[in-house]
Amino acid sequence: MLSATNPMSPNYVTTFTVTPRLEKKWVSVYSPVSYSANGQLNWGAGVRIGPLFVGSGSIVSNMLKKRVQAADAHIGITIPVFQHRNARKEPKLSDSTFQEKALTNDKDGDGVVDAKDECPDSAGPVKLIGCPDDDGDGVPNYKDKCPKVKGSINFQGCPAPDSDGDSVNDDEDKCPLVKGVAGNYGCPPIKPEYISTVNRAADRIFFVRAKAIIEVVSFAELDRVAAILQEDSTLRLRIEGHTDSEGTDQRNQKLSDRRAKAVYNYLLFKGIAADRMDYAGFGSKKPLAPNDTPEGMAVNRRTEMILTNYPKDKK
Repeated sequence: MLSATNPMSPNYVTTFTVTPRLEKKWVSVYSPVSYSANGQLNWGAGVRIGPLFVGSGSIVSNMLKKRVQAADAHIGITIPVFQHRNARKEPKLSDSTFQEKALTNDKDGDGVVDAKDECPDSAGPVKLIGCPDDDGDGVPNYKDKCPKVKGSINFQGCPAPDSDGDSVNDDEDKCPLVKGVAGNYGCPPIKPEYISTVNRAADRIFFVRAKAIIEVVSFAELDRVAAILQEDSTLRLRIEGHTDSEGTDQRNQKLSDRRAKAVYNYLLFKGIAADRMDYAGFGSKKPLAPNDTPEGMAVNRRTEMILTNYPKDKK
């Protein structure tokens, strides 16, 4: 185009174009809409069939104008480059023959189809995904370090050792590196006087009726429990709250939770570390006596404290 101020020099006009397009594999249609900096609006249309395309950037707008100032047309061929080739097609599960074969093939006849069988040439139990386990310890032969001796899953199919020599194997020993007794899960025995003191204290914990406020008369007993925990740093304490059946289950559960936590908080205040204690409420779910008499209900309203000396994450 010629410049309006200097007819001898060219004038380049900035144009903005948007082209909506519908593309298919063998055909497409498109309609460019352009607006130039000198205020000219053009609307065109085009079509592609296979590699050949033809169209115009102004044919539609020129059909709507009374005076046509300019017209254009274009034609060309598309040449695709850098296209990804489709990978070799695998049989589809929708193919009835392939599907039936995949779902029924079981060469070793162990009930696990070959597609899922980790040992398709050797029969084995379904729970071991079709792999044999000659010694029946739950570890398949190909993973079992001791395939002829029944052992432990935790020790690759070999018998669990007894690292501390206390006759409790490491699978069952909650203190596997400290010599203990079978009656305490392989941990050292807890002094009987500690257990009796804690049990006596638990029987003497009293609360304000229907509340989680500990009666002052119970403080001395709880102080004795705190002293035991301070004396032996290996000990841990489990605190459980229980109620009778009076009231709703929801109310009893909340009350037992709050009462167990009240005991926990008291011992926390006395300097016992939080990671040495845990607490839980059970509402009326674990009665020791029938709830049909005042005496039975009194027995069921209780706090239990259990001393342990094995790590928290062991059960």
